[in-house]
Amino acid sequence: MKKLAPAVALAVAAFTLVPAAAAVAVPWDGNDITYDLGEWELSSSAFYLEDVDLVFPDTSTEYTDIWDGASITSISSASLGLSSEQVGCPSDADLDQSIDPATGDLVLTCTVTNSVFVDAGLSIVMEIRIYQGSDLIRSSMAITNTSGVDATIDSVEYVTDFGSTGDLFDYQNQDDLVLTVPAPENSDYASTLNSVDAQWIVHIEDDDAPGGIIIGLGGSDASGIWTETDGDEYFYELGSFTIPAGQTRYTATFLNWHPQSLIAGNYDNSGSDPDLLSTSAGAIVSNMTEFSSFSNRLVVGFPAGAEVVNWGPIAAAPAPAPVPELAATGTTNAAALTAGGAAAALLLVGATLFAVSRRQRVRPTA
Repeated sequence: MKKLAPAVALAVAAFTLVPAAAAVAVPWDGNDITYDLGEWELSSSAFYLEDVDLVFPDTSTEYTDIWDGASITSISSASLGLSSEQVGCPSDADLDQSIDPATGDLVLTCTVTNSVFVDAGLSIVMEIRIYQGSDLIRSSMAITNTSGVDATIDSVEYVTDFGSTGDLFDYQNQDDLVLTVPAPENSDYASTLNSVDAQWIVHIEDDDAPGGIIIGLGGSDASGIWTETDGDEYFYELGSFTIPAGQTRYTATFLNWHPQSLIAGNYDNSGSDPDLLSTSAGAIVSNMTEFSSFSNRLVVGFPAGAEVVNWGPIAAAPAPAPVPELAATGTTNAAALTAGGAAAALLLVGATLFAVSRRQRVRPTA
């Protein structure tokens, strides 16, 4: 049964943004963030998405249990004295949230102040971008070398923990002679995935929303590899790269799912409709063609000329597409409001504002 979402907060009490020349950042208050097709749960200390509830057109919500932690990030560098040092925010208030006025995406950013990175001469800004449409999430870092000498990063390590152990539904360059899918997640498939240069996988489970991981573009300077699969936990890392003194290098990994098909099929987290989950997982696989090149919306927000080590250099940022209207979910992206008379506009359309609301999460029992 779907859980009713809490009422959308009024303008005077809510996180609200209006279009401007640049996005307006507001500190996160620690609550779930209602945006587009999801209620998004965050962890600031390790700067990752913990889970998302699906938002239906009638504003009811459904627990997806798609993740128990997504794109948790660590950095290793022997020369800088870093050994799998986890990257995160000092506090909830240090995590800023904004709406990209050009695209309508929700953007979460944090400047890392952990002394182990500062002492190593690294200035790190982390970003989670939830794209409008809610089907794609980008986790990225801008790592600037302030040490005065070239710095070598040995690896950037990630773990994404899906909600429950299920099956490896598909993988890039799938080959039945290598591994037939779906394959139960009861073995370590890392070497198998690496043998076919699989840069993406799709996970499926009996109850939870299916989801995918995309770790890079094969042949890039620091191509991603899988280091371990342990049930529904996928461990992956980017290879070694050097940051010249005074310069910045970027990383980017992606998560995707298909909320539109789940909404259309009236998804619930009971396992009552395995065909719906299979259809949704198949739609995720079809959408993986987007990652055959690093372009279009994938590079939005990166500066022209940026070196994204696991994808390649960016020649120029694309012109942003017009912001479409959101699906009728009971929440409206505030970036779609007209710019004139911001304060008056917010009061007039208070019921359609982007809002952040706290709710008590009801987890299904095991």
